[in-house]
Amino acid sequence: MNANDLAVQIIEKQEGDSVITFLQITNLSDGLIGRKWRLYFSMGLSPVAEERRVIQTIVDGRYGFLEPTAQWQALEPGDSINVQIRNWLFSGMQLVARQGFHVTQLTDGSERLLGAPVLLEPDLVALTKPRSTWVSAPSPQADRNLPSPSGTAPEEIIPSVKEQVLRSEEINVTRLHVADTSLNSEAAYLRKLLLQMGVFGEGIPIYLSIEPAIESSYQLETSNDGINIVGRDEQAVFYGIQTLRQIIRPQKAGCTFPTVQVADTPDFEHRAFFLDIARHFQPLDQIKKTIEVMSTYKMNRLQLGISNDEGWRLEIQSVPELTMVGARRSYHRYKPDGTLRALYPAWGDDHQDYAGFISRNEFVDLLRHAKKHHVEVILEFNLPGHANAVIQSLGQSDRWQLTDPEDTSEYRSAQGYTANVINVGMHDNYRLAKVILEEIKTMYDAAELPMSRIHFGGDEVPEGAWLDSPACRRLPVWNTAWDVTNPEQAREATQALMAYHYDQVTTIAEQVSPGIQTGFWHEMGASGDSNTNSYYNAWLTSDADTNLIDSLIDRGQNLVISNASFLYLDMPYAMRADEPGLPWAGYINTKSIYNFDPLGCWALTAGQSSQVLGIQAQLWSETVFTTDLMDYYTFPRLLAVAERAWNSRPTLDRWPQFRQALITRELPHISKLGVKYRPDELEK
Repeated sequence: MNANDLAVQIIEKQEGDSVITFLQITNLSDGLIGRKWRLYFSMGLSPVAEERRVIQTIVDGRYGFLEPTAQWQALEPGDSINVQIRNWLFSGMQLVARQGFHVTQLTDGSERLLGAPVLLEPDLVALTKPRSTWVSAPSPQADRNLPSPSGTAPEEIIPSVKEQVLRSEEINVTRLHVADTSLNSEAAYLRKLLLQMGVFGEGIPIYLSIEPAIESSYQLETSNDGINIVGRDEQAVFYGIQTLRQIIRPQKAGCTFPTVQVADTPDFEHRAFFLDIARHFQPLDQIKKTIEVMSTYKMNRLQLGISNDEGWRLEIQSVPELTMVGARRSYHRYKPDGTLRALYPAWGDDHQDYAGFISRNEFVDLLRHAKKHHVEVILEFNLPGHANAVIQSLGQSDRWQLTDPEDTSEYRSAQGYTANVINVGMHDNYRLAKVILEEIKTMYDAAELPMSRIHFGGDEVPEGAWLDSPACRRLPVWNTAWDVTNPEQAREATQALMAYHYDQVTTIAEQVSPGIQTGFWHEMGASGDSNTNSYYNAWLTSDADTNLIDSLIDRGQNLVISNASFLYLDMPYAMRADEPGLPWAGYINTKSIYNFDPLGCWALTAGQSSQVLGIQAQLWSETVFTTDLMDYYTFPRLLAVAERAWNSRPTLDRWPQFRQALITRELPHISKLGVKYRPDELEK
C-alpha cells in the first residue's frame, strides 16, 4: 500500500436546516484496501458517535488517527466511503480540510509511515450564517463594490492627534534636513525616513528636542522657517516624527506639508500586540518587521508568547532540552537511540518536521531592534497550564521532576490535553522558573535594557488538575477537611493551589528583577492578591459573565483590555468560506475595531477606568501557518487597534477619514515595509 492509494475529501451536505459533514475516503489503487492502515490528523477531526466502521484514537491534544474496525468492508478500486464527522468551528470554511493528514501501514505488529494521502478540495455548503452555537456575534461583511480611493492623502493622522491647529498656508519645499541634535538615534531614524521618501537634503531644517515639562507627550509645529518636534523624552520625539511623516506629501520635486500646530498625548500607557509564536513559529525578521510597523503607529509593547502546549521557542542555554525537543513537532518523535527529539504534530501539521526557535543572540538582537523603535518586548511563558511542551521536553531528564508520579488526578484541557499542567506542589517547577528567568534577565542585560515585565499566562487550567496529587496535599495551603468530590470544595482547593503558585512565581520574579511587573491572563485573578506589581489581561468576550473582572476591579487591580470580541486577530475578518481564522468569538474587521469602546465594553465607571492600563490585540497562531498569513491576519486591523490604544473613545463619524487615510497613504506605506496586508479590507 502507498499513501497516494488513498484520496481524502471533506464533503458537506445540506439536510433540512442542518449541515452534515463527511470525510470521504476513496481507493485510487488497483487493489483492495483492507484494514491495516491508519489515517492521522492534527486538527481534531472526530467521527460521530454512531460511526462504527472506523474508530478514533487521540494521541495528544488534537492529534490522533482513524483506523478501520472489524466492521470495515474492504474498499474496491475506485470506490469511496463516507465517514460522518462532527461539525466544528471550521464548518463551511476551507480550513476544515487542513488536517495534516498522513497515512501509516500496520504490518506484523509494527507501524510504517507511508506519507500524505491525496487531498482533494473540500466540497462545502455555502456559509450564510454561523453554524456553531459558540458564535453569536454578527458577521461584518466587506463592501466589495466600493470605488477605489482617489485624490491626495487626507490630513487624518493614524492614530488621530488630540489637538491640531491647521492654518491655510501650505508650504512647498524641495528638501528637508535634520538640524544638529543630541538625539542621535531619533535623528538617524528621521534621516533614513526622509531618504526613503525622497525628500532628504539641504532645505528647511527639522529641529528635535526634549522638554520634560511640556504638558503634552509631544508637540509638532511647522512653518516656513522650519519644523519643530519637542517631546517629553526620546520616545515622545519618535512619535512626533511618525506624525510628521504622515503630513509630508512627496512631490516630483520636493514635498509639501501644511502649516500646523499639534499637541498630542496617548490615553493609555499600554498599547500592545500579543504574538503567539509557540503554535506556529514566526522567524526573527517577521517579528522585527512587525515591531517597525507597531512603532509607526505609536504602539509600545510586544508580548511575545514563547511557550504553549505545542512548543517552546526561546533558547535557554542552561536548559537545552526546551528547544532541542520543544521547538520541533514531527511524526518521527524519537532518535534511533530512543531519546525524544520532537513533540507530536499539532494544528494542521502533517508527518514532516516543523521546527524553529529564537536563539539567545537573536533575542538580544531583537531587543536592541525593539529599543530603537521604542517598543518593549514582554516575554510570556505559560504556567501552570498550557505547559505540555515543557513537560514533554524535560520528561526524560533526571534534572527535573515537574509532575507528581503519584498523582492520579484526571482532567482534559480545552485543547484536548490530559497532561499539560505542571504540578504546583513540585519544587522543581519553581527551580526551573528561576533558572529560565535568570537566563532571560541576562539577555536583557546584554541588550542594555531592564527586564521590567514578564507574563506568566495562568489561563485555562482544566478542572481536576492536582486534586488527587499527594505532593499538593502536602503543601501548607491544603485543607485536609476538603472533599474534592464536592464541586464547591474542589474549586476552593484549586484556587488555593493556584494562589500558592502565584505567590511562588511572583516572588521568584521579584528576586530575579526587583520591581518587575508580572502579567497574567484574567483567570489567575481569582488566585492573585492585591500586589500592585501584577496586572491582568481581560480577554472575555463582550457578552460573557464578568463577575471575575468585576472582582478584580473592586479590589483595585490593573487591567489590560484584551476583549476577544474585538481584539483577537485570529478571528476571521468576515464569514466567507475562503477566510482563515477560528471564529469562536465572532468576526472582526478593521471597522469593528475602530468602533470599539474599550472603556465601555464592561460598563466601567469613571473611577474604575483609571485601573485600565490600556488595550492589547492578540494573534493566537493555531491557524497562522506562514508569515504571509500572519500579515494577512494582522494588517490592516492592527492600525485600528493603534487608533483605539491612543484614543480610547471611538469617534464614529471619523471612520470615512480614517479609512481614506488608511487606503490612500498608510497601506502603501506599510507595503513598502514588507507587509502583505489583506488586500480587500475596504469597508465603509
